[in-house]
Amino acid sequence: MQIHSSKTDKNKEIIRKEYVCYKEGVRKISAANIRRQGLTREGCGAKLSVMNNRSGEGLAVSQFVEGHNHLLTTPKKSLCSCTFKVDLFTMVTNSELNSKVDALSKELQATQEGVATLKSAVEEINTSLSKLTSFVMGKNPEGFAQEFDRGRSDCKKILE
Repeated sequence: MQIHSSKTDKNKEIIRKEYVCYKEGVRKISAANIRRQGLTREGCGAKLSVMNNRSGEGLAVSQFVEGHNHLLTTPKKSLCSCTFKVDLFTMVTNSELNSKVDALSKELQATQEGVATLKSAVEEINTSLSKLTSFVMGKNPEGFAQEFDRGRSDCKKILE
């Protein structure tokens, strides 16, 4: 559905709106042979008119014609679905939002636990490297490098 026409008063308050099917009307036939994107206009007569109540409180349906002459398509496949997408976005319930927030918070907590585990592993590696560095600096660094290159050094003994 799309807005066909609307009328407002001096205060810019809506008096009347007419919604029609987006396939209302007939496509203009031109002489040029241009590739078209399917049937966009089929002469559909479906219509909904909404007017202000005479008392000025709210709106009332003044005309409703349900006569679609085509198969109804999903809003995703329709051409004028931007307003429907906005309506769908506003129709998301709080429970759905809460469940998404809960799922994301659990995922965040798992990620934080993984980061903490990784941080402790890095600290252990830093401790081992500092032990290795202090051992190497306490001994003859050149002799240790030669032993290490020959494959005679056992790093596990050094780190313990």
